[in-house]
Amino acid sequence: MSGADTRVLTAALVPQTAALLATALDEDPAYEDLEARAAGDDPYHHVHMMAVRPELQGQGIGGALLRDVLRDVDASAPVVLTTHKPENVVFYRRADFEVVHEGRLVDGWKLPRSGPNFAAYSDTGRALGRTYVHSRVHAIVLESYAALDKSDPELRLLYGETGPREGGPFEPHRTHQTGTSVDFMTPVRDGRGAPAVLPTGPHNKFGYGIDFDRQARFEDLRIDFEATALHLALLAKTAAAHDDHYHVDFGVRCARTRSRSSG
Repeated sequence: MSGADTRVLTAALVPQTAALLATALDEDPAYEDLEARAAGDDPYHHVHMMAVRPELQGQGIGGALLRDVLRDVDASAPVVLTTHKPENVVFYRRADFEVVHEGRLVDGWKLPRSGPNFAAYSDTGRALGRTYVHSRVHAIVLESYAALDKSDPELRLLYGETGPREGGPFEPHRTHQTGTSVDFMTPVRDGRGAPAVLPTGPHNKFGYGIDFDRQARFEDLRIDFEATALHLALLAKTAAAHDDHYHVDFGVRCARTRSRSSG
């Protein structure tokens, strides 16, 4: 495990959003999000518009234009673009772009089996290589657990699935392909109000098959919303809440895995 940041393909192709030549591009929510992020603390390059006259298409002109653009950009920031034409996907893949839900990871870092206040959701899942993350996510997760241990040392937490070492498709998830997605199993308390650990095993799909009722209870356990909020605050990231776990996507800047040739 090296000290250098794990690299992922960061150039992103987002289908079914805005067309490169759409007249209403500025009104598209995806485009507005790109603009907002570009103006923030985590900048990236956005290919806004590129076109080749119809009678000149199919001669390699578009590829040459794109290579010329990519050759001059700062390699420390990712490059993104949007298109609504599925046939364009093949073209952009030739330039090392990837569809955002079809990414991959290079030399992922495996989360530890356990720590003072946390453990993996399943030794089996971990042994099968389902708990790898991007190196910076690895640091964020462990630092948040350490901070949580200082804030409330009685808490005992489980992290769930993250992804394979080299990323890519990760059933049954649609995400978890670039090492920047982490499932955290919901913190719970027992009937006496003491911190407890969510039961995980084959009988309940390693925790993913648990359903809480409308009172946030499962058997003699109840969701510890305070611990959940504290953990999220320490992660300083947004999360999509689930019944049995919450899923966090980390926005980290990554380097391209391959240099782009000018030839």
